Amino acid sequence: EQDGDPFLPDGHFTPSGFPLGAWAVAQRAAWRKGRLTAEQEQLLYTVGFMPMQHPESAQARDTTIEIERQLREVFNKGLAARENCFRRLVLRHHPSRSRAEHAEAITRFLAGLREWFLAPREPQEALQR
Repeated sequence: EQDGDPFLPDGHFTPSGFPLGAWAVAQRAAWRKGRLTAEQEQLLYTVGFMPMQHPESAQARDTTIEIERQLREVFNKGLAARENCFRRLVLRHHPSRSRAEHAEAITRFLAGLREWFLAPREPQEALQR
């Protein structure tokens, strides 16, 4: 994260030559496909990593950073609270309802987080699905 901006280009290399952008793409893909352990997911989440990359556009990214903040506020709450939060965000930013220039990029960001964000966290939540 540079100056509060979480965007990392796919082709980014560290000064030592490590392909950090490619590593981030691989971690996000593994996370979304359920190939990371719960501990790995928690470590990434704790350092501010999300299973979906923020948009390249700085304007769209400003909105997705705020969306991420809102999602993190309810992340550890019950399934109903997470569903309500997610539904509210989708309805606010969906291109059919929003005139924002980057509504599609914002909606793609949300779509990429849906399964992860709404996954059951407790055994009883799995029964509600």
